[in-house]
Amino acid sequence: MDKETEIHKTPEITAQFLREGAAHLATQFGTGVGLFKDLMAAANALDEGDREKAERILGVKLQP
Repeated sequence: MDKETEIHKTPEITAQFLREGAAHLATQFGTGVGLFKDLMAAANALDEGDREKAERILGVKLQP
């Protein structure tokens, strides 16, 4: 993979990735933001192996 392709590669959506996003959001706006709660709930669903539930919570289809 060349550098240009690597730069534009979408990161893999994992529970850890969602938690890091939630943590960043919490530092900016606090934990009362609805998106923070959704990200954490989706991360928990991924940890439980329930990808469909995570997709429903986020309202998007996660890449395979």
